[in-house]
Amino acid sequence: MKTKQKFLAGAILALILAVSLVLGVLGITKSQTFRGNGIYVGEFTVLAEEQDNGIGEVKCLISVDQKYIILATSINVEVADYKEVGYKITKNTEAEQTFGSNKYYTGITVNVATGGSKTFETATIFYGIPAVGMIVAEIGYDATATYTIVPYLITNEGTAVNGEAIVAQPSQTEEKPTALTVKGDLTVAEGASLQGLTYEVYGTFADGERKLEASEYTLDIPDEAAVLGKSYNVTATYAADEAITANANVSVSAKIEGESGKIEGGNSKTEIEYDAEYNELEEVSFAGNFQKAAIEGTPSYVILYANSYTNTTADLTFRLANSYCIKNEDKTYSMGSLQLNSIMDMTVNGQAVTLGDDVVLPAHGPSATYQPLFGVYFNVTVENVALKAGINAIRLDFKTSTLSQVNCWDEALATVNVDYVIVETAGAAVEEGATVTAIRVDEAYTPAYGDAVANTPVIAVMSDGSEVALDKSLYTVEKIAEENKDVYLFGDNQVKVTLVADQSVTATKTINIEVYYDTLITAADIEVDGDKVWYTFTFNNVGYTPEQYELFSDNEVLLKPAKYDLTTFTVKFYIDATKIGSGANIYPKLRLTVDGTTTKYVNGANSNGDLRGDSLVFEDGKVVELNGSTYTLSNKYEMPSLNVVHTGRSVTITGADLQEKEGRVYYIIACENVGYDPETFQIFDGKTNLVLSDVVTDGTSVELWVDITDQAAGLTFYPHLRVYGANFDGSKNGDVKVSITEETITLGEKTYTLKSQYSMPTFVVA
Repeated sequence: MKTKQKFLAGAILALILAVSLVLGVLGITKSQTFRGNGIYVGEFTVLAEEQDNGIGEVKCLISVDQKYIILATSINVEVADYKEVGYKITKNTEAEQTFGSNKYYTGITVNVATGGSKTFETATIFYGIPAVGMIVAEIGYDATATYTIVPYLITNEGTAVNGEAIVAQPSQTEEKPTALTVKGDLTVAEGASLQGLTYEVYGTFADGERKLEASEYTLDIPDEAAVLGKSYNVTATYAADEAITANANVSVSAKIEGESGKIEGGNSKTEIEYDAEYNELEEVSFAGNFQKAAIEGTPSYVILYANSYTNTTADLTFRLANSYCIKNEDKTYSMGSLQLNSIMDMTVNGQAVTLGDDVVLPAHGPSATYQPLFGVYFNVTVENVALKAGINAIRLDFKTSTLSQVNCWDEALATVNVDYVIVETAGAAVEEGATVTAIRVDEAYTPAYGDAVANTPVIAVMSDGSEVALDKSLYTVEKIAEENKDVYLFGDNQVKVTLVADQSVTATKTINIEVYYDTLITAADIEVDGDKVWYTFTFNNVGYTPEQYELFSDNEVLLKPAKYDLTTFTVKFYIDATKIGSGANIYPKLRLTVDGTTTKYVNGANSNGDLRGDSLVFEDGKVVELNGSTYTLSNKYEMPSLNVVHTGRSVTITGADLQEKEGRVYYIIACENVGYDPETFQIFDGKTNLVLSDVVTDGTSVELWVDITDQAAGLTFYPHLRVYGANFDGSKNGDVKVSITEETITLGEKTYTLKSQYSMPTFVVA
């Protein structure tokens, strides 16, 4: 607060706040000492312009105990020129009192508190007036009174020079707090800005605590996104006195969903949630259904992973739904009180965490049906759980009830629904200025096939002995291998981590990923590319090489890819559809070879290898045309079936023959061919395919030679012909029918006969 008063001719007087000070013992006149010792608050200051009469400036301070006014006036004349300097003071309307002295002082020592103790050797700094002669006085202070103060100077000749009256108003004082307190919600979610929190600051005054206005204090809040396990402080500072401060710790919380954890012996589900009155709420996803595995004695657990910046302690709050369903005599249902340590064990990073007998899910009910009972959730908190810097595994292992409790179906209790866990911690402070002395790959890190090497987590050991999880910007990771340095692959992966700020600080680790196999059909399509139409299949792929895939259609027609695209997680096969025969309807199938064994794959395919499934996406009815041919992709039996119709392409059977050549017997089918590549022809009978040993063509006529020398005796082969997935044009069944001349060839102990049966050039081995 400021007021204007006159002091001497035309002087401008102002009342301003001064700094908090500690005033030591000051001697005036006859070794008089100030009784108002302690912190002096600059509640008001009276200033004057320089005057020729020798009186300079005046300053007034009130002691913190509000018992005394300290007065000081500078004197601008030599000691030989005056015999007395002083004040005439009137309190309200009482009699005037005079305070005078024939001495002034230039070396008074004053202790000043400005957030720390500091000593000034000249009182003029304390009072803010020129470093010249000074007269100091002390008078009693009454908060209800008004003081009129007149400084004066008496020369050696006895002439009195008076200053203009100064009025000190008690209304101009302002009390300061002795302490501050920061209040509010001091918890922030992981990843959220600390600047977004709302705080209130309270001051402690003589008459109690009050909330401060925003203009009365400043707040120092870290400007960053919150990291779980990192220590944060909020500092409040009183605006009028920077020595008055308060600190508050901020807690950071992380919410980890149950369904996101590693689940063994149970599964993730989504069901309706209910309130305590069994009204439907929104759907909730959770990890649950552990009971069957626990009863059977097989692994039954969920692991939830939390990342902490430091080694610290945290409170873990689990949101769980009860499973202790009880059937009442009136045929309603209720939930009994479930003691959690009776049906599950808890560990964090392999260390047991004790669940007391008082950690329970409360009873509730009744309900006409049992269903809503399982959808009511409650919070239970486990306090002061040790976390380490980096990845923390919070594990709940389920077991059959140690209290022999059973549910309303007489099944042993052994499960709860785990919605989520909230991990909350104030973190642990790292010494300011601490440096990194060593680094290592987080021991708990277990990457999956294809995970990015750059995301490898690193722990730093600090010079103060603490450990922290380093931000990825502070280190680099490289894989020491020729093959695909960016991702983790099956087998041993040796990685090296290097501190960016000091590249002499490094660490290496070998991480092994056990081989496993997984694939899933995700897409099918037909695509035009130049003079080609590609029939494509895309798979999510882990562990298989393209050579282990075998795509085929009905009657064992192999769909040989002309090319493929392979990434870490996917493989895409391209079948040249322009080579498929006219009239073909391709129903795609898949089998895979693992360790030399051919196995029909069923993840996205049925037991016959049919490519289908919920993950498969393709456009039903898609049509493309190229060079007069039409290619149609359609949904047939939930499969991406391809129909091909060619214009101007044909195959006509012209003859069949047996020939002996260089001690081998050959079965030959001749045909006229327009538009097909000779290598796309296949001779078959049922599911038996003959291997073509030679194809002789002049561009339009084709001879298909098959070496039958080693065929077993007793074979009768009825020939059929197809062109890469389509029976030839002359027969919907692919029957090869043509007039022939019957003949027999004997070679060794076998007889090979070509004869006409069902109008087909059939050969018999006897």
